[in-house]
Amino acid sequence: TGKRTMLQSVISGTSFPIRASALGVTPDGEALVRVLLSANGAEGSDAFKIDIINMTNGGWVKDVELLKEQAHRLVRSSPDKSCFVTGGGTYKTYKRQGAGWAFDATRTDSQVYFWTWPGIGQKVVQMGEEFGGVSSFEFSADGKKLAVGSSRGRVAVVATQSFKILWKAET
Repeated sequence: TGKRTMLQSVISGTSFPIRASALGVTPDGEALVRVLLSANGAEGSDAFKIDIINMTNGGWVKDVELLKEQAHRLVRSSPDKSCFVTGGGTYKTYKRQGAGWAFDATRTDSQVYFWTWPGIGQKVVQMGEEFGGVSSFEFSADGKKLAVGSSRGRVAVVATQSFKILWKAET
């Protein structure tokens, strides 16, 4: 049995745990998409980081900068192998309290994040405040549409090439 170690983020001398919040596979099936959450409160919000890891040898392929005031609890790859999508869930915000940070609020994210593959460019689709937090999404069989569900029972369909919302409805 190997020794397990917890990933840590160190900011201003204080350690905070980093946890995997979502896992997926790149559209070509060659690499793992690992979303890490650092619940540190530094700079006012939880921070998410996306790592791309080679499935064959475990080697690092690429990582994406820290993503603040966003939630990335779900990962799906498109059937047409052009992109993967992240989003869904909540993140915490923090406020200054003395020399440190104190919990302020838990917020839902109403955005869906498209990541081109293999270039890792990002396109954000804002579902709108009334839509509520993204709670689920799934690609159509041809990868041309993404169905998105919300915590408020709403549904929307996004065109994956234009990133336009085709329609929204309450369920």
